[in-house]
Amino acid sequence: MNKKKKGFLCLALCLILTVSFGMQGLRVNATNMSSITSDSIRDKQDQIKQAEKEREQMKSNLSNLEQIKKDLETQKTNLKNYVTQLDQNLSQIEQNIADLKNKITAKEEEIAKTQAELDAALEREENQKDAMIRRIRIMYEKGDSYILDMMLKAESFSDFLNRADFMDLIMAYDRQQWKDFMENRKYIEDNILFHHPKLAMGEFAIGTNTTAYVAAQKYNIADKLPILIAEKMGPHFAVGDTCYSWSEDSPMYNPDGKEIIARDNEISEMRKEDVSLAYYGCHTDITIPYDELGSIRTIDDEGDMISIIEDGRFVLPGTEALNEPFGE
Repeated sequence: MNKKKKGFLCLALCLILTVSFGMQGLRVNATNMSSITSDSIRDKQDQIKQAEKEREQMKSNLSNLEQIKKDLETQKTNLKNYVTQLDQNLSQIEQNIADLKNKITAKEEEIAKTQAELDAALEREENQKDAMIRRIRIMYEKGDSYILDMMLKAESFSDFLNRADFMDLIMAYDRQQWKDFMENRKYIEDNILFHHPKLAMGEFAIGTNTTAYVAAQKYNIADKLPILIAEKMGPHFAVGDTCYSWSEDSPMYNPDGKEIIARDNEISEMRKEDVSLAYYGCHTDITIPYDELGSIRTIDDEGDMISIIEDGRFVLPGTEALNEPFGE
């Protein structure tokens, strides 16, 4: 019995030791598992927070992109409206250009007509002036007696009547000539002098477009050429203000970059003392055709003359090529 009791005791002790060691192992394993689970939960929570943060950033980026899209659409609409406005402005400008071209053409025709009328008036005035000078000279030299002398030289009564009729015609002609002379004088005062007692020469240019002049004469198109070409078809001068009136003190340049220094004459210089004496408010160009021109000469400081044009042709050395169109 004692041996059996001892055997049971040993067996029970072994079982108790085995269970005790097993429980300790379970406690260790449970502790380790609990530590692993807590770390995993924190990692997942951190991942969730990071994902939520990235989600919010994406939402912000999406909002920014939507605002950019909206701004671009607004700019696109504004640009379309701007282009539409530009098209309307362009159409208006094109219409204004067309209207201005028509006005320029009408003005050129008016200038050409006025120039022709002016040329005719100047010619009539010169002829009438010459005729009146001759008539006045005869009357001054012979007095009124030349009429009586002519009447007394009649060979018959019928001749006397014829001479009387002739004298009536002469006096009627004189009256008409005087009337025409005064009308021409008025035309010149209205269209050239503009009722000034005198005018300065505001411009003088040689005019070197002989090609245009010859073509205009050949094809009878002088009245159809633009004024800026027509005025260069012969020497021309202007009476009245200079081309630079009221702008003499502002620098101006040629296309080659050289400054135009001849912007004044002795009349426009008076603006520095009394501006009322410097300007006339008019500028009338008068062109002299080459075929109606005798000569143009300059006078140097010593009084010597230098010919530029003689008998309507260029003679100054270096200008001979300008005569070539006349020979074609």
